[in-house]
Amino acid sequence: MAQASLHRGVGLGAYDAGHPSPDSDLRLTLDAALAQLTAKQRTVPVLRFFEDLTEVQTAQAIGISVSTVKSTTGHALARLRVLAPDLAELQVVDR
Repeated sequence: MAQASLHRGVGLGAYDAGHPSPDSDLRLTLDAALAQLTAKQRTVPVLRFFEDLTEVQTAQAIGISVSTVKSTTGHALARLRVLAPDLAELQVVDR
């Protein structure tokens, strides 16, 4: 089963590096946009894309159905696109 993750040519670990990176502004934009989502809208994509959980694993982790994971992911990504258009350069890719 393919997993999806956010990808820009650098791993997400680069955002957590101890030194400032060129993506610092992007990280701040993402953090601010995530803070504006509901708890569920924030939790689902973080588990899916940052923690690399499958839809099934995400559903089990927070006690919701797989279809709710799918719909919540779609709603959260749509909301993030509105809140932070700068994030449009991020792409969801299958690994």
